[in-house]
Amino acid sequence: IIGPLRRIAIQEHERSETIVANASESILTFDPNGNVLSCNRAAAELFVLDTESFLARSIRSLLPALDEISGDLPAELRLEAIKANGQRFPVQVSVSDYPSGSRQTRIAIVRDLTESEKAEKERITMARETEALRAQQMTTLAQLATGVAHEIRNPLTSIKMLIQVNRANFADEGL
Repeated sequence: IIGPLRRIAIQEHERSETIVANASESILTFDPNGNVLSCNRAAAELFVLDTESFLARSIRSLLPALDEISGDLPAELRLEAIKANGQRFPVQVSVSDYPSGSRQTRIAIVRDLTESEKAEKERITMARETEALRAQQMTTLAQLATGVAHEIRNPLTSIKMLIQVNRANFADEGL
């Protein structure tokens, strides 16, 4: 009984490791002191580090503001991360305790927000441009309406004056 159960446990463990290694989200595990214990391929690509360099680092060198969390886990934070080349970029980090029998471990799932923030800024810029265009159109329409009103009012004023003059003439002639 133990042999087949052990084989199933090993297969499930390998399957879990494969899923984590190939996940599109960056996944890091670290101890309470902030030492990185493991990372997946997506994390290495995100922070532009190889796995060995990752394991030699503190999580705080990559996510300096991670000190904000204390015992309140799970936690979801928007932070600024730092790549190996010093480039800063926005991320969303989910941190929780990782069930491990041998030691206290935490897991962080890091999502790069660079593209989504860029898209949001573009959306805001487009909305502002659309609003500016609408304001310009309304100004042009108001100028056109003012011009048309002026062009109509001038002949009407002339006609009104002629009627008043002729009314006085007709009144004098008794018509």
